[in-house]
Amino acid sequence: MAKPVRKLTARELEELVFPYARKTLAPDVAAGPGVGIDAGIVRLGDAYLVSHTDPVTAAVERAGWIAVNVACNDVAVAGARPRWASLLLLAPSDSWREWVERVMRDAAAAAEALGVSLVGGHTEILEDGGVVAVTAMGVARRVYPASNAKPGDLILMTKTAGLEGTFILATDYPILADILGDEWRKRAEEMGGRISVVREAVALAEAGVVDAMHDPTEGGVLGGVYELAAASGLEAVLYRDRVPVAEETLAAARLLGVDPLRLISSGSLIAAVPRERVREALDVLEGLGVEASIIGELRRGEPRVLVVEEGRVVEVVHETPVDEIYRVGELVERLVREKASRG
Repeated sequence: MAKPVRKLTARELEELVFPYARKTLAPDVAAGPGVGIDAGIVRLGDAYLVSHTDPVTAAVERAGWIAVNVACNDVAVAGARPRWASLLLLAPSDSWREWVERVMRDAAAAAEALGVSLVGGHTEILEDGGVVAVTAMGVARRVYPASNAKPGDLILMTKTAGLEGTFILATDYPILADILGDEWRKRAEEMGGRISVVREAVALAEAGVVDAMHDPTEGGVLGGVYELAAASGLEAVLYRDRVPVAEETLAAARLLGVDPLRLISSGSLIAAVPRERVREALDVLEGLGVEASIIGELRRGEPRVLVVEEGRVVEVVHETPVDEIYRVGELVERLVREKASRG
């Protein structure tokens, strides 16, 4: 299978992608392509069609489940309940039948759980295939693009950092369970049931208590906060010690030497909330049984993230970080070699 390297940087997108796409935009496009703008938003009379396309390249065993959930997340954080999805399956030639069936079984299970119809797509077999991509769509009366955050908004985060990444580590890298134990594997695999943010995103949108929302996928929570800030042209302050990280994620991160805040984090929701509406937003989430934390704030300034720890700035982030999931294969190979050398 083809090995993923990274996404294009914001600069590369501005040079190679956005200028061409923006030339095509019609007057009915309410939100087109941009850094941190994951969903396209089109006016349909007094409503909006929200759509998003996302591939899964860093996971294998549960790619279908992840792909549907991640694409639907990006529709939901724009304020729309996802309703329809289309799948692109590029299957590996050496195991295409098994791969397609596994992906479709998981994709259908995710779609059923979300109330989403799988309405079409495309299948193909490639020598180095093994990629599933999903386009999800939904309709909303009011939308909350990531570009709508305001100076003074507080940054709210649901659940824990690196949630999706921990699930991938547990399902795709069995050696980690050999080292960290079966109980770790069981709890980490259970995180897969929490990678949807559709319920909380739709509830916050319907309550009208947010200015903008974002789904922190590649680049993790840190990447999600940067993209929210960049989309809105604001500076973000992220209080690192306020970001919740599950014990399962911390255990894997320590073993591999990765940063949980840079680990792919679908399942967490990042929202820009007016200060006077924070209590309402937290109450909405509490009513759903979804834990939430205030992890930072937005203010006027250069689009960047100031990472604060113990009262001082420890890092300044000017672009979406490369996700730690891309280093995991190499790090796991090192663990295998070390384990073999110890006999």
